Amino acid sequence: MSTAQLPQVQAHDYSELGPIAQLVTNPQVTEIMVMGARDIYVEIGGKILLTPLSFASDEELMVVGGETDRRREPVVRRAPG
Repeated sequence: MSTAQLPQVQAHDYSELGPIAQLVTNPQVTEIMVMGARDIYVEIGGKILLTPLSFASDEELMVVGGETDRRREPVVRRAPG
């Protein structure tokens, strides 16, 4: 089979997720928890770890997370897949 016959596979573009884009593509990360612009946790191997990553501001987080209510309830977003 030549490369011309291979089906096209579309890669996901996660760049709009800001600093957490690299976490979404990491197969070791089973959960991403964003608790605020500067508190981003991941679950790896059953352990919750604080990452050194952060959003530049609360406004950037709001753009990435979509609209959240002012009571600061967690927003759950699942990666496609």
